[in-house]
Amino acid sequence: VRPDKPGNYPGLLVLHGGGGNAEIEKAKKWSELGYVVVVLDEPGVANPDKIPYSSGPWDQYKYGENRFVVKPDITSSTLFSAVLSSVQGLYLLYDQPDVIKDKIGVVGISWGGYLTTFVSGLGNSLIKASFSVYGSGFYDDGSTFLKSLNLMKPEERAIWLKYLDAGRRTSSIKTPFFIAAAANDNWFYPPAVTSTLKNCKGYTNHVFSPNSSHKIDLPGGTAGRKPEQPGWLSMEQIYFDYYLKDIGRPFPKIQDIQTEKIISGNTLVR
Repeated sequence: VRPDKPGNYPGLLVLHGGGGNAEIEKAKKWSELGYVVVVLDEPGVANPDKIPYSSGPWDQYKYGENRFVVKPDITSSTLFSAVLSSVQGLYLLYDQPDVIKDKIGVVGISWGGYLTTFVSGLGNSLIKASFSVYGSGFYDDGSTFLKSLNLMKPEERAIWLKYLDAGRRTSSIKTPFFIAAAANDNWFYPPAVTSTLKNCKGYTNHVFSPNSSHKIDLPGGTAGRKPEQPGWLSMEQIYFDYYLKDIGRPFPKIQDIQTEKIISGNTLVR
């Protein structure tokens, strides 16, 4: 989806969450704001019942099946197809003649956030900035998916984490990367989010919405988001306008953290 007026524009890859499908309405809204947008049905993440225009060996499984497998090899996992198709979506976006090559962003929610993290590591040389809503890597550090990992044989679990965990790719991320997380998220727990950010080599930002699960109940998040806004969170537009259009200001950066020792009775408080 592209703006009506001919010209050169920044590009955006938009990746849907679990059980969803290509976010066409979001793509239209982004294009109205001056972005060329690619959306896709993500194998292994999309609900096969909702994607009549996409097919492959992965659609023989019910939604959520065959993700945490590595036999006979990692291509057996439907998530391998999800990552591959998302990278191909990035290449497709980069190849559009009206896309500004050094102004490409990636954004996704939940499982689409996992893919945003993965793609940002694999294709970082093509990406100016990334924004993951809830999704992260390092599932073994704390996530609802740890249950599935623990059902695997130890040697198979190690293979899955090495090749299909998005966190293992974040050391290649050297461009701005943001994770919007919920402190009580029922899918991606704070330790996994923190490990993902710490492993990145570039400039990172994040927010933890307190007492929230799979929503950002804060200004700039899901709270107060207007229907005409393109993103899942209102801050997405501010983020990409800055990095892809040079409009506005960057998010705050903590440069120095100071601590103070206070003696209260017989207790040392930091």
